[in-house]
Amino acid sequence: MVDYDFWLAKGSQTRMPLAVQVEVMRQITIVTGGRVHAFVPFDPLRQVAFELGKTSSDSFSLVTDAIQTKGCVGVKLYPPMGFAAFGNKDLKTKDGSPFWKRSWLPSWTASPDLGQKLDDAMAMMLRWCEQHEVPVMAHTNVSNGVIDEFEALAGSKYWAQALSAFPRLRVSFGHFGDTSLVEDGLERARGFTALMAQDRTAAGANAFADAGYFVEVLKKQPELLKNLRQLYEDPLPPGRAPLAARFMYGTDWEMTLTEGGINEYLADFVSLFDGLEARPVIHQQQVVDLSGRFFGGNAADWAGLRKGEATRNRLEAFYSAHGVSMPDWSAKLD
Repeated sequence: MVDYDFWLAKGSQTRMPLAVQVEVMRQITIVTGGRVHAFVPFDPLRQVAFELGKTSSDSFSLVTDAIQTKGCVGVKLYPPMGFAAFGNKDLKTKDGSPFWKRSWLPSWTASPDLGQKLDDAMAMMLRWCEQHEVPVMAHTNVSNGVIDEFEALAGSKYWAQALSAFPRLRVSFGHFGDTSLVEDGLERARGFTALMAQDRTAAGANAFADAGYFVEVLKKQPELLKNLRQLYEDPLPPGRAPLAARFMYGTDWEMTLTEGGINEYLADFVSLFDGLEARPVIHQQQVVDLSGRFFGGNAADWAGLRKGEATRNRLEAFYSAHGVSMPDWSAKLD
């Protein structure tokens, strides 16, 4: 789920309001026996609008209730709509005009203190996620924004600020900063790997990335393998975690359906990782079962799905409250 109402429609809601979407996902989680869980969207601009009396819907309350009582696993963020993970108060346009004074946004967003208000809203949400070990999934590809200035807000430098403020935050950098490693190169991805800390007490100790919408695996597998090999074999500066322990499989499957050949997406990734796993450097990093980590283990670590972890405890309470038997994935992890 995503929340674009204030960024694209000045606050006008979709025909199915977010609260109804969350309820639909709650029912889907029940009828699928815990095999499908949602991420609920947080929009700091909606939160600011609520605090200014511009809307009756509170983004923070929607998120916390969805995670605590509706079976949602974590939070979804979409920064290229127009906000940074952190550091909004410092954003400026080249001509010095208010950063959010845009024709498609509500007039009140032109206020000079909006950046600080967005940071306050993000701080409230990220602090709660850190305290309750709630996973955050963020769109980090430079795409789908209205303008280039907004798309750039998905970048790693803003997440560096967020992790400095909330060092234990469980965050997944969606799309690994880019969905076209072959076409665009590795610079953005490397910006995110630099934030993945090995030390459990350091900022970025729970920072991960996913391969959602890596459609190059369908048409450019040899080139993608070469580029992923470079990322896996990059020298590890002191304190940085090996990518093998942080990179996760993903599909963004509704989008990949438009590419054709999607039936081979999983099989192509299996083949690609068979090649990666044989590389000597992986063994030197003392990483066991690279494929197992990529295809599920790392995601379980990021989301906190193992027995006794916070997310697992919330899901078990949800299952118990709704008469849902523990799903097979839990037995596999255990």
